[in-house]
Order: sequence, then C-alpha cells, then structure tokens
Amino acid sequence: MATHLPRRWRFFDLDGTLVDSLGGIRATCRAACARHGFPEPSEETITPLIGLPLPQMIRRSLPEGTTDTAVAEVVVTYQATFDEIALPMTRAFADVAKALRAWRRAGVGIGVATGKNVTVARRVIAHCQLSTTIDLLVGGDEVARGKPAPDIVDLALTRAGARADNAVLVGDSVHDIAMAVAARVAPIGIAHGASTREALGTAGAIAVVDRFADLEAVFKRIEEPFRRE
Repeated sequence: MATHLPRRWRFFDLDGTLVDSLGGIRATCRAACARHGFPEPSEETITPLIGLPLPQMIRRSLPEGTTDTAVAEVVVTYQATFDEIALPMTRAFADVAKALRAWRRAGVGIGVATGKNVTVARRVIAHCQLSTTIDLLVGGDEVARGKPAPDIVDLALTRAGARADNAVLVGDSVHDIAMAVAARVAPIGIAHGASTREALGTAGAIAVVDRFADLEAVFKRIEEPFRRE
C-alpha cells in the first residue's frame, strides 16, 4: 500500500537563535532610551525582554509611568538607529549556514518565525549571508499578536502548508518556547541566547541544546514524520 511522507518543517527564531544579535539589540535600546533623556537600561533588564514585540520591549525598559507618547518616540529612534548600531554587531552563529543548507538538501523546509518586522529581518538575514538557506520568513508585523501568542507560527504553518505535528520550532527565549507550545509545534530550546537552559525547560522545551551543532541529534530523536495511507 502506498504511503505519503509529508515534508518536515523546522522553524527557527532569528535573534539569539540563528544570529548572535543580542548585544546589538541591547546597545540600540540603550542608545534610543538615552537619546530621549531616559536612563540606559541594564543588560539584565533588556535581555529577558528580547523577542517580545518591540513596543513592549521598549516600554518595559523605560521607567514605570513613562507615557505612551514617549514610548512611541523611543521606538521610532530604535528603528531609525538599528542599522547603524545593531546590524554591524550581528553575525550568524557558528554552524548555522552549513546546517541549514544540509537540511534543505535533505528536503526539510526551513522557516524563520521572528518577532521582527519582515523588512528588518530580511536585512539581518542578508547581512549574515543566510538568504539562500531559508525557504520561508514570517515576521511579527504580519500578525495581530506577537510572541508569546501562537500567531507567527500559525501563519508560518499556513504558508508552508504544514501540520503542527510535523514541525518543530527552535528558539533561545522563553517567549519562543511559549509561542511554540501555544501553536502545538515541538518546542526546542537553544541556550546561547536570551534565556537560560533552566528557564527554557521550565517554559516547556522538550529538549535544550547548548550549540547549534547539537540540534541534529535532537531532530533525529524526536522527528517521526506521520504517514498517510
């Protein structure tokens, strides 16, 4: 009896997962806050917020009681200075390009599910020389709700024509893992970004790795493509 093996999909967060960008994000956030006369938020303040929608990250980086107008102004400054400050500091993590190309050659679909604006995400991906390694990109500006809601992954699944039970999402923050859990895709943590190994596990990751190169062993263990008669 003939069987059909559907295409597997592996979705990845961008910042802190595929690309080493957290330092640039923190620097841009601090500069934007300072430009408007606010105290520069600490690394400990900003890092856990990375992955949330930008207005939320900025609001929670500013003093309590900051007006909506002031938050919006800092957001605009952040966006205007991102390419000047953050982009030059951003690099792909070791083994990322090689692994993505190998998986694509094996017939696996590669998607990026990021909270970033799609236009900005494309610039980051191009800067890190990853454009030819990715099949699909979905950004936070394309959905009604950002992380940790499932909307970004839900849209990625729809565009890929994929089922949640035949997809995984790899992320470095608890917001990524919560998004994956909400979207019912297998959540995998990578502990070289915004959240610790312990925090990723507590958020619901079914596996946590320390390096991108360690993902292959996890994929082999957990991916069992469903069969349709």
